[in-house]
Amino acid sequence: MGATKTQFNVRLSQEAAEAARRAATDQRISLNEYIERLINADTDTKRAASRRAAGRFIAEWGEFIEAEAARANGEARRAVSG
Repeated sequence: MGATKTQFNVRLSQEAAEAARRAATDQRISLNEYIERLINADTDTKRAASRRAAGRFIAEWGEFIEAEAARANGEARRAVSG
């Protein structure tokens, strides 16, 4: 069974609407499917780029962040027990 669909209204220039209809027709898919594919492609690309950037950040700074967290944790324990 397919995913639940919701109606989503947008306003486009006449040229953009015609280009989208032509592209959907050329690909032999509905206009809805064409637009859904565009949105998925755009957001999936951005998510993938974000994950790569996060991975690079963790690789570069992860040990430092963990060390600082451990240091701060130790200071907090000493302050509570001290």
